[in-house]
Parts: sequence; structure tokens; C-alpha cells
Amino acid sequence: WYWVPIIGFYSGMRLAEVVQLGTDDVQQQGDIWFLDVRPGPIPNTGEMKRVKNKAAVRKVPVADDLLKLGFLDVVRRAEKGGRLFPEIKFGHDGTPSKNFSKFWSRYGKAIGFRTDDHVFHSLRHTMADMTRDAKMNMEASTAMMGHTLPGARSLYGKGMSLQPLKEEMD
Repeated sequence: WYWVPIIGFYSGMRLAEVVQLGTDDVQQQGDIWFLDVRPGPIPNTGEMKRVKNKAAVRKVPVADDLLKLGFLDVVRRAEKGGRLFPEIKFGHDGTPSKNFSKFWSRYGKAIGFRTDDHVFHSLRHTMADMTRDAKMNMEASTAMMGHTLPGARSLYGKGMSLQPLKEEMD
């Protein structure tokens, strides 16, 4: 429960994307750690990962701050091939975010930060604002958050490579 909002803050990922992460979704390419956001079965669980749309399938670099906070220790402690956060059960509607969303709302109200304008999804808005304030390359910001740029250009190629995306994140 601790790591979900921290990952959300540093990645701009949707709540459902974070909660359904499997250990196999944390990968390394060269010296870059990334989260592989994609649909499909979660091994050893019978659960299915879902994504919002085609643009949501992406590789999100793991921020250096997450690494410094010990994120890879969490991955190493999790059951190989399973979900990173198996204690967060899928909701009765089959969505991975339902139960965490309820918890987050109650927790936020209890400690005084939850309002109609401050929900988990606000972390995505914060990430969007921070990338604009940092003058991050628009293509990198769009790719990292799982959006598409308008126009035909976004229909061509495989998207931004991991190295420049990580450089923009840093």
C-alpha cells in the first residue's frame, strides 16, 4: 500500500497500471530499469492485466529516486512471476484498482488531504504539470504517461526509445 502512490507520483502511471504490476513487468535494458506496461495474464494468479488503450502500452523508466528509496528491494521480495502487490486484491468488478481506490479515499479523508480535487488521479495531473514546468520534451512526456500526440506522426514507428525517455525523466 505504501509504494503505490509513490510509484504513481514518480511515474504518472494510472492507479490500475500500478496496482496490477507483476514482478516480470520490472525489467532492465542496459543500465535503465523500467516498468513494462502491457495487457496480458499475470503468471501464477489467474488475473489479467488491462490497459486503457493502445497508447497505454509503454515502457516507463524507473525514476532514480524510486531506486534510491529501495524499489528494487520490493521487487526482489515479491514472489517471482506474481504481482508486486498481491495484498491489494482485485475488486469484485474485476478491476485491479477498485480496492485501493476505496482505501486511498478513506485514508485521505482520515489524514485531511482528500477532497474532490485531490484524488489518486491527481498524481497524474501533478506529473503532467511537473513535466511542463521542467520543459520536458512533449513527445517524452506524452509517451511516459501513455497518451498520444495529435496528428499522423504518432501513428508511425514504435515510439520513443527508452534511453532518451530516461534522460528526459531524469
